[in-house]
Amino acid sequence: MRILLTVALFLSIAGISYGQNSTPQKAEANRLINEAGNLLYKPGNITERDNNLKQSISLAKKAIQLDTSRFVAYELLFGAYMMLKDAKGSINTCSEWLINHPNDLNVRLRRGVIYHRIQKQKLADKDFKFVKNGLAKTHVKITNRLSEKEIAGIVSNAYTYLLIGDRKTSLNSMDSLSKAFPANKKIAQANKEIQNLDIEKSMYETTGF
Repeated sequence: MRILLTVALFLSIAGISYGQNSTPQKAEANRLINEAGNLLYKPGNITERDNNLKQSISLAKKAIQLDTSRFVAYELLFGAYMMLKDAKGSINTCSEWLINHPNDLNVRLRRGVIYHRIQKQKLADKDFKFVKNGLAKTHVKITNRLSEKEIAGIVSNAYTYLLIGDRKTSLNSMDSLSKAFPANKKIAQANKEIQNLDIEKSMYETTGF
């Protein structure tokens, strides 16, 4: 599951997030996060797994109480709720993060996708509109002098436009990018994937719902 890969990435850097500047409170939050992460992946039968996930949720929430800035704790919560198929918990986790980080387009997109998947389309559309406006502010003019980072950003945004229901902008962006770099095989492959993307399947793979 993609979200678990994200959690693993954050966990891999959790230990170095706080070094010499760590306070006892932040150090305790870090300990709780590591313990919650271990429980998230702990093997066992279905009952044991669910108990571990619930314990992981409890520990991650305690970590957040100590340090609300630790995004990895929110990712752990989201991962656990996703594995428990708890859409409400996942949405609440996104909403809690957005209270202090309202312009986080990735988390807002995630919440919008879950709303869409559980058929709360008005709420989904509200988040999707916010994401679309945010993407418009970071628009990059497509030329044949773009850097690899800029190209990657345009491709990523094209995928996002598909998820929020703006297929026209997505395909137009990739068409312009393909024309600017006609010999770039990676762009050609990405363009093909976007044209044939199963949006609902992609939403499920991204959020678990």
